Amino acid sequence: MTARGLYLSLLLLLLLPCLAFAQGGGPGEVKGIVVNSDTGEALPFANVVVEGTKFGAMTAEDGTFSFYVPAGTYTLITSYMGFDKGEHVDVVIEPESNKTVNFELKPSVALEMETFFVDGEGPVVDVKSSTVKKNKDSDDLNAFAVDNVQEAMALEAGITMKGGQLFVRGGRAGEVSMMIDGVPVNDPLGGSVQVANVAVANSEAIIGGMDAEYGNAQSAVFNIVTREGGSQMEGSLRYTTDDYGRQDKTYTNFDRFAVGIGGPLFHDDFRWFLSAEGNFSDGEDLTLDRREEWTTLNGLLRWTDRARNTMQVTNKLTWKYSKNLKFNLEANLNWSTTDGYVHNWNQEGYVNRLHMFERLELSGEASAEGGMRNFYVVRGTMPVKHGPWYTDYYMTNKRLQEQGLPNNFTKLLIKYKPSGSSQAVYEIADAMLVNSAYSGTEFYVLTDELFDGYMDTLSRWSYVRNDSSQIYYNSAEHTPTTDSYSNSVKFMAIHNISDNVFYRLALTRLFFDNLRTVNGQEPWEYDTAGTPATLHNGATQRSISPSIYYTDPDNPFLASAYDYPTYNDRQSISYILKFDMTSNRWHGHRIKTGFMAQYNDMRNNQIGSPGLTRMLVDDMTGRLLGTAQGLSANQFHNFSPLASFYAQDQWDYQGMVVNFGLRYDLFSPGNGVEVLLRSNGVDPTIDRYKQAISPRLGLAFPITDRDVFHFHYGRFIQAPANNFLFQSQDPNSGQPVLGNPDLEPEITISYQAGVNHQFTEHVSMDCALFYKDIYSLIATTTAQDTISGTQYFRYINQAYASARGLEFTLRKAFSDNYGGQFAYTLSWADGVASDALFGATSAAGLTHLPTKELPLGWDERHSLSATLRLADPGSWGGGVTYSFGSGFPYTPAFRNERRADPTLENSERYPATHSLTLQADKYFNVWGQDLTVFFDGRNLLDQDQISNHNPRIFPGLRYADTSYTEYLTETGNYGGAYLADMDGDGEDEYHPVEDPRVYSARRIFRIGFGFEF
Repeated sequence: MTARGLYLSLLLLLLLPCLAFAQGGGPGEVKGIVVNSDTGEALPFANVVVEGTKFGAMTAEDGTFSFYVPAGTYTLITSYMGFDKGEHVDVVIEPESNKTVNFELKPSVALEMETFFVDGEGPVVDVKSSTVKKNKDSDDLNAFAVDNVQEAMALEAGITMKGGQLFVRGGRAGEVSMMIDGVPVNDPLGGSVQVANVAVANSEAIIGGMDAEYGNAQSAVFNIVTREGGSQMEGSLRYTTDDYGRQDKTYTNFDRFAVGIGGPLFHDDFRWFLSAEGNFSDGEDLTLDRREEWTTLNGLLRWTDRARNTMQVTNKLTWKYSKNLKFNLEANLNWSTTDGYVHNWNQEGYVNRLHMFERLELSGEASAEGGMRNFYVVRGTMPVKHGPWYTDYYMTNKRLQEQGLPNNFTKLLIKYKPSGSSQAVYEIADAMLVNSAYSGTEFYVLTDELFDGYMDTLSRWSYVRNDSSQIYYNSAEHTPTTDSYSNSVKFMAIHNISDNVFYRLALTRLFFDNLRTVNGQEPWEYDTAGTPATLHNGATQRSISPSIYYTDPDNPFLASAYDYPTYNDRQSISYILKFDMTSNRWHGHRIKTGFMAQYNDMRNNQIGSPGLTRMLVDDMTGRLLGTAQGLSANQFHNFSPLASFYAQDQWDYQGMVVNFGLRYDLFSPGNGVEVLLRSNGVDPTIDRYKQAISPRLGLAFPITDRDVFHFHYGRFIQAPANNFLFQSQDPNSGQPVLGNPDLEPEITISYQAGVNHQFTEHVSMDCALFYKDIYSLIATTTAQDTISGTQYFRYINQAYASARGLEFTLRKAFSDNYGGQFAYTLSWADGVASDALFGATSAAGLTHLPTKELPLGWDERHSLSATLRLADPGSWGGGVTYSFGSGFPYTPAFRNERRADPTLENSERYPATHSLTLQADKYFNVWGQDLTVFFDGRNLLDQDQISNHNPRIFPGLRYADTSYTEYLTETGNYGGAYLADMDGDGEDEYHPVEDPRVYSARRIFRIGFGFEF
């Protein structure tokens, strides 16, 4: 993103409080119980009202109450004869959710009288729902050691996190739709808008039984409801750090600043909430980059740039125009920069620098006048070691030469044939005496330099400088940095037309910009080997191989030359219109209908080996068309629309609740694409509009007011990722896999049955069984161009999978100073392809599908988590989390095997993992304000948890073979190794490299403080 664009985005966020805004959602349910504070006895027939409105209810004989109210922030008041009034202020009612508000009324001294009561507890089980939902509010995010909503949700049954990606009920990563206030915020090229914890009011993950309103997601929908300003000005500040202690034990150079502030603006009906959170960390795998440092106050304050930096800003304005109409305007801004750790590109030392010139050899011939005429001829090229001569002699005289001034180069007569000519010419040329890097012998060379860099075998690596030809080199400073920026701007209107009918209208613009490059360079600026050089005779040659990245046979694992050869610049803009209407007008029916239209504008420029050029050839005629930047390229600019419509009804019929819905989805790859591959069996026509109808049926059978049995059937479809649709099909692109603009949507057929039970007012349990059949998954197959005969890989809808399992959750809502949850999942996730590239990397292009389903890469058979929260609100608090996983699968590999045995796919397992985290808080009252001091400990067991046994080594090694998986299979050791004959016995042996990327985070301790007003 340009600096101008960033400034404009920040300016928008600053100006938002001066505009009129809004938020979203339908009515939410308020429920609870009213009791005597002295005895705990329920108070029947007490009045509970929403201040300033006509909403409210009378408690039943057991003291419980329940009613619906439009989403918003309210004050609830309870009155009961003989008792003081009870009041709860700033009660936030989220859209279409449940909010429990309990009252404890104190008997009035003047009017105290005996009260008759019936013991009872308020319901916490929704007996009308067939949906499985997981909820986390702001208290959950603050009470436990989690960095974001996704980490918190990964503690729930049915949700697995691996490598930072979420897998829900056996589905692939990417099958989750992320939403903010009910509106999708997914990047059409991958990723989504993120929200800081300080901006989250509530979050909900729907992992089963999704109603028809939810689409374009096969596995789950995650919805985050952002905070609104309250009736009074309030704010919070929170700082977290681990910048203390021993760096090799507990230190990642981590700092987090979070601030939130909000309240009424000009008028109580016009409120705002602004939050910002910055995270700055080097991570555990410390790169050797030298980073910029800023100091102030004579060095008293120092700040060093970090490897990973993120900033998240949310600004939300709410205007309650009337009792029945509310507007929200919200902007979310995300910025991040990440300098990733690459183990084989993380060295600091010295490497031999070489220069290459054309070598001259003395020759002669008989002259026309008689006698001999001596001259020099070119005899190939010669490398020369770098040294003081290069700057003091060569560069000084070269500048004089280029200016046409006298210089100290030697003038020699040379003879050569210009390129393309049969006649030799004689010329007086500048030359100099240098020593060959191969033999040390002195030769004359021409002064036009052909190459400056590092050469195979001659450029040896050392940690200390051995001679003047070696220069400082930090390979970590030549790896790419990823800069990402995104923003979403959303306008929403919620209108209650009557007590029974309301609608929600949302207009959203999403913008994503992602740039991955080395030191901010454009593709043609990359430092790379093999750049074409012009010889003295006018001919062109590549001085050395373009694949030289490892130059020292004695250190074959360490890259010692040039920039990491990758460049990626992508951008997308989405416009979304979403409308939903809900009606309770007909008794026993809750009808909801709506539509969504989205338009995506996507641009991608991904280049491999960006410093080099490739030849463009007409594959039909073989005619040379020119050159292009990079040895490979995936470049496109496309536009794609999608739309959907749904209708659903929750029918309460004689104690049984039927949730039925129907959804219609329309996808299109747009009009700017076509199938370019000419191959037998490949249809060149494209179905421009992909349509799908998805029925959903859910049944809820209330057994008692505390128990419900539910069943759900649903057909879920998801449009193919735009990266697969639009990836280059150009035979000159050098792409290993061709895109396919005629891909069909992926399909999941899901079945679910479960039981929810409420034991007491605060203790409940839910248990669910699920089964999923997944079809038309994207994989890769082979196809041969019939004109050129070239064989390619190509994306197709050919893979399939299935998932089944059991989920059990027992939870205790926080009360009486404690609360907690136990969640267990037993599941199987099987299929024929763990990712879309399966077929290009395994299974011989899926020319023949496997005969049986095998475990997928995220198939963790057993997982459980237990959380315990202990707190005395206003005094102290603490949260403990324990997680167990039985281990993910991996595929063993063996040395020198020509073809992997397909039956061994994912046949081995990582070790089981155990994780224990702790957060402890202590609250103080300082000058009437709340101050919190907290401690955060993660992976307290300090277990070596395997994250990825075979991280990417790119480019491939030159003098060795990467053998991470083979090393693990043969020795049982993790951490990686390479195979090379370093002892000269003629046999390759393993050389461990202890790659830290193999493992998840070690034990980490953080401390911090918070301040609220």
